[in-house]
Amino acid sequence: MAEKLNTDRTIISKWENGRGEPDLETLISISEYFDVSLDDLAKHEYKMKTLLDEVKSTQEEFSKIISKLEKLDGVSNKSIDELTKETAMRYIEEGQRFAKEERYQMAVECFEKAGALDDPNGYYYAMLSYEKLRDYYFKIGKIEEGAWCNDRMEICEMRMME
Repeated sequence: MAEKLNTDRTIISKWENGRGEPDLETLISISEYFDVSLDDLAKHEYKMKTLLDEVKSTQEEFSKIISKLEKLDGVSNKSIDELTKETAMRYIEEGQRFAKEERYQMAVECFEKAGALDDPNGYYYAMLSYEKLRDYYFKIGKIEEGAWCNDRMEICEMRMME
């Protein structure tokens, strides 16, 4: 891609990580390469940034609430567990929404966050989203068809199911 756009791979990496943006001439080259209009390209970029900001904002909001609850005297672990459960369910709901839009990478990130929450029920959330997550891993090319993931999710075994 860098070669086609007459640029360096590190520049493209910066664009992908939000540390820079292509100039108008490069945007035109990208739109021609993918055979989409500049308008469609701009709308897609804006929508992705909006969705990423929404997920990040939700995560930050829940982290602040949990921190405040932990500082209060007399707050039971049950209250924190309930809030954590709500957070996990929100991630799962967001993941399902992204999947319906065929944004499988975003869906994977949401399901992984739901499964990684640090609470006694974390395993429950991981298993709740396991089948969907495995399907999305396949769709984004992270695993082969028929492969399975262990319960930690971040390590995918490349064994074929019998």
